[in-house]
Amino acid sequence: MNTKIIMYGADWCGDCIRSKEILAERNMEYIIHDITDPEKGKEYSEIVMNLNDGKRIIPTLVIGDKHYANPRPSELNILLDSLDPIDENKVTRCSQGKILNNGDNVLLTRDLDVKGSSLNLKQGAQIEKIKLTGDPAYIDARIGKSTISIKTEFVKKKG
Repeated sequence: MNTKIIMYGADWCGDCIRSKEILAERNMEYIIHDITDPEKGKEYSEIVMNLNDGKRIIPTLVIGDKHYANPRPSELNILLDSLDPIDENKVTRCSQGKILNNGDNVLLTRDLDVKGSSLNLKQGAQIEKIKLTGDPAYIDARIGKSTISIKTEFVKKKG
């Protein structure tokens, strides 16, 4: 990604945590400036207030030459969609070549034994609400109380 992203926020801020999660899910590189930092927090806080007409609104994201004060998740996703074209090498695809996204449901294309567990997943089993790992060869799936990584070559997108 070519566009620099700076986020001004705080660890205790729920909206900041949500924005960080969205950026992480999308494998976006960003810099975080914590307004509660003992050394530079005051400086970061002043920057936020200058950007937002004297209001301390966090998170404030600076993307390129524009700033956004506490964007909703849908707004942030639309904004991130517009930044750069999709890098096809980082797109996660199922065994049939369909693009996988966070929250998709998949079916297993073969039986799988889970290493370090007595768990045996059967071909055709549905796995709901997968999570992307950032590695196009793997997805994370919640099975019972465990989270496991599954190679994408062993799943197909449902629907």
